[in-house]
Amino acid sequence: MFMSWWLIALVVAGVALLLRMVSRLANEVDKLETTLEESRGKMNSLSQRADKLKQANLRMTESLMQVRSYMGNVQSSKPE
Repeated sequence: MFMSWWLIALVVAGVALLLRMVSRLANEVDKLETTLEESRGKMNSLSQRADKLKQANLRMTESLMQVRSYMGNVQSSKPE
């Protein structure tokens, strides 16, 4: 009978320890999920900025081509 109480106490202590570990792991998972959501938000923001920069780059390229074309027309229309 004496041994069974010790055994029960060890099992209860083991279960308590496991519950504490599971609780800590759940907290860590929550932290990681929060960090992941923040990272996704940052990635979406960076993706939008990259798209805006690509559009600006295309507009600049088109403007540069127009200027080059204009400069070519001006030089070709100059009398020599």
